[in-house]
Amino acid sequence: MCVALSFVLLLPALPLRVSGQSFDTQQIRNEYIVDWTTHELIIRTTRSVESQTANAPIAVHLTEREADYSLPQLLNTALRGVQRDTADTVATAIEDLPSLAAEITRLVPHVRRSSSRRSQDLSELTVEYRLPLFPASTELFGLHEVASPFPRNLERVPSRDFTGIVVYVADLLPVHGTNRREHLQGALFSRIYDTEMNPVLDPKMMDPKYLQQWGPLAYSTDPQAAGYEDRIGDDPLRILARGVFGITPTDVLISSTDAARILGRPANLELLREGRVVFVIASESSRTRIGP
Repeated sequence: MCVALSFVLLLPALPLRVSGQSFDTQQIRNEYIVDWTTHELIIRTTRSVESQTANAPIAVHLTEREADYSLPQLLNTALRGVQRDTADTVATAIEDLPSLAAEITRLVPHVRRSSSRRSQDLSELTVEYRLPLFPASTELFGLHEVASPFPRNLERVPSRDFTGIVVYVADLLPVHGTNRREHLQGALFSRIYDTEMNPVLDPKMMDPKYLQQWGPLAYSTDPQAAGYEDRIGDDPLRILARGVFGITPTDVLISSTDAARILGRPANLELLREGRVVFVIASESSRTRIGP
């Protein structure tokens, strides 16, 4: 099946023929969304289905199969619009390293069909697919074998051991180096800096096992970050972001004091190494719509 899907990706986009009926490409609508709170890429494809037929279940099945065979093309289009980091989308990363384009096809087995629904008038079928962004992202871009060291902390401030880190970044915040204020935007590989632009968390500093498992951090719209106890435990350090940073504002600035509270204790460094971090974001930042 994967070989067949890979082959389809290499074909030009042509109308498919199912049961002798030609489906005009104008009858196909596609929608691509990133849900940062669940770390999923959502693909929805809506297609015409023959409603005036005694074999409606067969018509639905064939339309679903048509959607399945178009999945490599859909995934290719959707993933290219995902923000990789502050500087790049997946598409611009592919421009720098064209071999990445072929790797997208390898992610097809990670995609699951999450729903299939007919319209009220039964004339259309919407098929939805979901791709967990991790481990898909690390499979696409690769994993480092050895984590980079954390920066030395020269500031001594009172601190203690915590079970996780929660950064509140839901408000409009200053964009470092500009006069603008913007909401944080989601990305596959976000970073944390202190207000002096010293790195606090970079995905390259993480244990590769945890980076592959759940990425560098999670996003939540709940002020208490409820539901993330498996990631941040029951006694996290809660801090306020001081700003955002980047060409696309995907990175977070925290105070030097808060950075020292983390970097000054080995147990808290382990929180960074394992990605036990949650960004509390605005609800309007929780989903990114890709495409026109």
